[in-house]
Amino acid sequence: MIGLVEAGLATLPEQIQRTRKATLLSKRFGIPPKYILLDVSLFYEEMKKIGIDPRYARPDIVHQFLLASQYSPLNLEGKLRVFIHTAHNDLILIRPETRIPKNYYQFVGLMQRLFMNEQVPDKGEWLMKLRRNVNLDKALRELGVENPILMHENGEAITCNKAKGMTYPPRAFLIGGFPRGDFTQNTLRLVTEKYSIKKGVRLDAWIVADRLIACFEGNLS
Repeated sequence: MIGLVEAGLATLPEQIQRTRKATLLSKRFGIPPKYILLDVSLFYEEMKKIGIDPRYARPDIVHQFLLASQYSPLNLEGKLRVFIHTAHNDLILIRPETRIPKNYYQFVGLMQRLFMNEQVPDKGEWLMKLRRNVNLDKALRELGVENPILMHENGEAITCNKAKGMTYPPRAFLIGGFPRGDFTQNTLRLVTEKYSIKKGVRLDAWIVADRLIACFEGNLS
């Protein structure tokens, strides 16, 4: 299992919902402003004005991560589970058969529908499900994860053999869903092991996920 944690995926805060830009986007998307994704590339000035850290408005990182995971051979074989946990304590569950739009703007539309309806599709059996107000500790316990592993640039460099030996009892590799800075203490206190793809080198989340997945794909027949 691989989790993208402290992900900068959120909808517009109330102060930004009332701006002209939000109103125009609301008309374009056909949804209320409160369900529009907060994206630093669109709302940098508005975020700066009210003091929101840009790292909490990076849905593109979530998109890249899900493309790397959901289209991997490991996932297509049904041998991978991923989840997203946001900086705002939203937990997003994703079934292996979920195919994420490769176009970023279509992905934004999908995420906005998820925040609006709390599952996709909005009726019947879900492919993606949103649960609000679930802290990371609770999320890991509900997912049955024991001793989560943090992927951190200052951790020991991990080998494929070592990674393959970490699948039981149920564990999860946690990857940061933010562009800079470090994990919060709330996340750091949950882990006792830190590993890196290359010690001392900060890599994009999708690259870390891709390298881990490639290790496990060595087990595919």
